[in-house]
Formats: sequence, structure tokens, C-alpha cells
Amino acid sequence: MSISSDILFILESKTVYYTIAGPMRLGAILAGANKEEMDKLYQFGRYLGYCFQIQDDLLDLTSDFGGLKKQQGNDIYEGKRTIMLLHLFRNAKSKDKKKLLEIIGKSREEKNEKEVHWVIGLMEKYGSFDYSRRMIARFAKKAEKFFDSELVFLEKQPARNQIRTFITFLKEGQY
Repeated sequence: MSISSDILFILESKTVYYTIAGPMRLGAILAGANKEEMDKLYQFGRYLGYCFQIQDDLLDLTSDFGGLKKQQGNDIYEGKRTIMLLHLFRNAKSKDKKKLLEIIGKSREEKNEKEVHWVIGLMEKYGSFDYSRRMIARFAKKAEKFFDSELVFLEKQPARNQIRTFITFLKEGQY
């Protein structure tokens, strides 16, 4: 299971830093943490951020949130580079890849629902959703191990148990 450093850079830039690890580091600064503790919190937040963003991208493609979501596949409409799209490009046969490139190359306004659902179906066919779920599990496992071995200085309850619950929440993706 290989993952591109480019996609991890994208995940780190758009989610890890601003949504998870950055705010954790800021909280650590305010709490008087030392540099080693802040660095460990950032690394932990990196794993959580990867889980969060991959799960968010997966849900965009696979869930209508009980009928509340108006449009499935917004990331495809917007041309966002996701783990699922990267996996699909790497694994699609040439005929499928050619059509995929045509669709992804269009602007949001040029894409139609049929094309977006075709891409989603292709992701299912080539195992892109399963691949992303394995990535979530991989990063969640790293987060759990790191939490247990490196973040022992976070000992106050119930906060410690709540952080562990958050890891499980991200892993299971039940939003």
C-alpha cells in the first residue's frame, strides 16, 4: 500500500495544519507545553488530520447523509485531488482512464451528474473506496500507537478518554 507524498502534502496543507495539528499545537502553547510535547502533538495531529480528510473525501463520494445532501460527488465536480482519485488514475485501464481524464479535465459547470456518477462507479469498480478505507485504518492505527506511547503526558481525564474516542470516531466514519 503505497501513498504518494504529493497527496500527503495536499492533505497536510489543507487539513492537517489548519484543522487538527495546528490547533492542537496552539492549545499546547497556551497550556505551557515544551517543544518536545508540541512536536509530538503535531505528529499525532498529522495522523488524525489524514484520517479526517480521507474520511471526509470518502463521505463526499459515498453518502447522501440520510437524504440531507443535495449533491453527491462535489469533489469530482470541483476537480479536487483525493486519495480515491489518485488510486483510480493509478489503476484504471486505458479506456476508462481516457474517459476519466476527459471528465476530470472539464470545469465544474461542464460536468454533469451522469459523468460524476460514472466516476464514482469507476472508483467502486477499481477498489478506490476500499483503498481509502485501508488508508484511514492505517493512519488511525498509527495515531492510536503514537497516542499510547508518546502522549503519556496527556494524562488528565476525561480529556484523555475523549481524545481516544475521537480516534475511534474518525476510524469508523459514522458522521
